[in-house]
Amino acid sequence: MPGSIGFDSESKSVGALFVQYSESRRIAVPPFQRPYSWEIEHVSQFWEDVKQFREARRRKKGDGAQEYFIGPIVLHPEGQNLTLLDGQQRLATATILFSVLREAAKSLAIKSADEEAEDIQRNLITKGGSSTFCLMMGETDKEFFRRTVQEEDLENCKAKSRSNKLLAKAQKYLQGQVEEELQAVKTKPQKLKRIQEIKRTVATELKSVVISVATENEAYHIFETLNDRGLRLTVSDLVLNFLMSESRPLDRGTVRDRWNDLIETLGQEDITRFFRYMWVSQYGDVKAQSLFLEIKRRVKSDRISPKVFAKTCAEYAEAFVKLKNAVRLSPCPFANIGLCRNLDAIIHGFGAVNAVPVLLAGERNLRARSFARIVEMTCRIVVRYKVLGNQNPYKLESTFYLIAKLIHDKKEKGENDSKVVTAVKEEFAKLDLPDISILELASELEVNGSEAKYLLRGIANHGFSKNAELGVTDATVEHIFPQSAELREWPNKAKLQGYEWYLGNLTLLGGKPNDRAANKSFQYKCSKVYPSSDIAMTSEIPSLYARWDLPEIESRAKELVSKAVNVWRKI
Repeated sequence: MPGSIGFDSESKSVGALFVQYSESRRIAVPPFQRPYSWEIEHVSQFWEDVKQFREARRRKKGDGAQEYFIGPIVLHPEGQNLTLLDGQQRLATATILFSVLREAAKSLAIKSADEEAEDIQRNLITKGGSSTFCLMMGETDKEFFRRTVQEEDLENCKAKSRSNKLLAKAQKYLQGQVEEELQAVKTKPQKLKRIQEIKRTVATELKSVVISVATENEAYHIFETLNDRGLRLTVSDLVLNFLMSESRPLDRGTVRDRWNDLIETLGQEDITRFFRYMWVSQYGDVKAQSLFLEIKRRVKSDRISPKVFAKTCAEYAEAFVKLKNAVRLSPCPFANIGLCRNLDAIIHGFGAVNAVPVLLAGERNLRARSFARIVEMTCRIVVRYKVLGNQNPYKLESTFYLIAKLIHDKKEKGENDSKVVTAVKEEFAKLDLPDISILELASELEVNGSEAKYLLRGIANHGFSKNAELGVTDATVEHIFPQSAELREWPNKAKLQGYEWYLGNLTLLGGKPNDRAANKSFQYKCSKVYPSSDIAMTSEIPSLYARWDLPEIESRAKELVSKAVNVWRKI
């Protein structure tokens, strides 16, 4: 971090920060900063902190003043505003809570409560009752926040963005919590006292270290330093902070817009995971802990424009969401429905999320047909190596990351798709297992719920279903020996316990037959349930097995795996 940085810092309560400290100046979220992003889990933690601190203070009454630290606030004095460079989520949530308390006081319909509501509006939401609000949100949220939170006469407004929806959810959650608090007491004066207690806790007893910096660049350096000292910031926060510090002032709005696009696109996806997979898809493996430093180094060394990099990130975010939700989006983002199903199987069915860098590299660099071949090979290796072979997951992940970089590098050099696909096939082939090795592991093969559904569906659709092709939701996994077996139905229960999720003990049934099968005996299922199934692997069970014990589970596992290796053939 360059040289020394000049700044002032002091401890301030939320109320003092909104009113006395900022005097006539309002605290304003700059247009380039990310919009409101707290999920309910963060809002609930904020509320629990307020609640627990208030209760602790009540128990320790007379022991002297108590304070609760809620983290640093970074401000940059600029004209009539105090630009808020860090702390938006906390201050916005506190303002929402003040608004909820104001409305709760109004609802009591007594003079003293009306006065309390006016006091909250005058001193914690506006600047002394003027038309200037203590907090001005960024462009995405400003109007929605004003009309649904800050105005004395609230309006019902439709949320236009994800951040608007998060604000509305936060408000609804806090309304519910405050209502619960007020229901605990009976009379209106008691309810008013409870409102005043909560207000006092948030306004005067929650403290922040307010850091005031002379320039935005100093703020960016402090922001990064706070992270170095243990403040939990996301990679997204750090990268945006870095891009803003490297951008020309005129470009900052564009960078912020692209970043808003990225945040909106990703929704509830893990942003740090996205950034890691995006980076790995171009430059190879990097650990999450050093990801930001690697991004920073590369952007500087390659002289990548912050504006261009932000645009690239937004484009990768679109591709990331498209890949992860291929069969869930309408219309389907890919013309090839088989491609969509393979993507869904890789990520959601077989849980190989670490294959995403390969998929990103392929989607961004290859033509549709070549990309489909990469996806199909990836699905085959996931099934054979990870699911059927139960091999070292670290080695598979390393291969994925190597192949992702290989695709990117070869296309950067101008190689054609055919050569790239051949190179990928050669790398996957090094990892693939011979059929005989997979078959040797069959009797011990244990799977989880999603693996079982996708694996059995794939086998059933490969010539083992009597009717149309099965979709993921068309059938449910049936445990031949049930998970909740009863001794009267299963005399050999003690011997079979622990084998419920072995592949040989599983099959597929439609919803209604599955309900009928439930925890019934093997004889009942073979006479009343399995014969009527449209799925051959299930309807043939009565003709193949007279009883159900460990040898039968082992035999059926080998049969299913021998079919599976013909569905997902060797690379």
